[in-house]
Amino acid sequence: MHRFDFERWLDDWGRAWEARDPDAFVPLLTPDVVWRRDPFAEPLEGTAAVVETMAAGLSGVREIAYAWEFVAFADGRGVAHWEVTISPDGAEPMLFDGVLVGDFDDQGRCHALREWWNRSEP
Repeated sequence: MHRFDFERWLDDWGRAWEARDPDAFVPLLTPDVVWRRDPFAEPLEGTAAVVETMAAGLSGVREIAYAWEFVAFADGRGVAHWEVTISPDGAEPMLFDGVLVGDFDDQGRCHALREWWNRSEP
């Protein structure tokens, strides 16, 4: 995997968010992925847990805008800065800003994903 493969993965990751489709994340991850969405929360383990959690989290969301900025890629590990605006049904949009670090297999699927993020206060 190379930098441009990672950038394509980031595009696909963003499209999965914007489509609000939990199943769209599955091809981007290994079946045994470990996703630490927050350094203090229990990680999601496996794509079934990802789909279940994303389905619950994306219900009631009217629109998502996802943007990313490449930071680094070397030895199968990619780093990116991301910004997401989530517009829930009947509520003001929320802005999230974060960083992700992903470790990838030879097929370009992420097997370990860690994120650090913060939310803008309204």
